[in-house]
Amino acid sequence: MREQEKYWSRKGPPTPEVKDLPKRTFKGDEAQWCSLSPGMRRAIWRDAIIREAVSRQISDDILFRLKVATIDGGLGSLDEYLMVFEHKDVSRPAIREDEVRFVRADLLHRQSQAQILSRETL
Repeated sequence: MREQEKYWSRKGPPTPEVKDLPKRTFKGDEAQWCSLSPGMRRAIWRDAIIREAVSRQISDDILFRLKVATIDGGLGSLDEYLMVFEHKDVSRPAIREDEVRFVRADLLHRQSQAQILSRETL
């Protein structure tokens, strides 16, 4: 059974803890946070990252790439995540195919925001 658990734990990226989120991002305690699915936790984390990037007035290129990036909850804080991403952003220029992915990422982001809001109202 432990082998299966190892397999399933490697399936997705780690999810952030509730203490890593900025204030006013999640209304609830650690037990409520842990009761959410890993996908929902990553969606809330992604939303927090994008809101923080907008409030820090990060350039549009970096903001677009944040929307399509893989969320790594293994990093300790939001600041660490943004620093690592900005560093990676400098080393990799955008390619033309990214524009289609950016539009799709915007659509998915809006859909996840609607899902989060509807679940919070329940």
